[in-house]
Amino acid sequence: TMEGEKAAQASYFLFLRKNPELVKVMLASGLQRSAVSLAGTLGIQNLRAMVWGESTAQNTAIVSMCLNLLAMTTGGLFGRLGDHVGRRAAAGTFGFTSFLPAFALLTFGFNSTGLLVSSI
Repeated sequence: TMEGEKAAQASYFLFLRKNPELVKVMLASGLQRSAVSLAGTLGIQNLRAMVWGESTAQNTAIVSMCLNLLAMTTGGLFGRLGDHVGRRAAAGTFGFTSFLPAFALLTFGFNSTGLLVSSI
């Protein structure tokens, strides 16, 4: 019913008003996720197909495997960094580095150099 929806919305806004840090986290998370998806929005897969041609699937798999290996080997170190400098600074570092592939495309252009830098 309409009254039930209004009551749910009122309790939701009351909850957010009592927890302003949660609002900041939700906003930061949304901005970080939109930054990560920016490369996809710019058409990174089309760029890969233009530059790599028939070896697109192979090169994409290689890049993905390298990124996953990097994540596995540095996860513990990043956790220690977060313990040392604080979780807020570590989360900020993670958010900033998540945007770097899209930033590389915007900086170097939608060409083979931009693709190479954004893939590293």
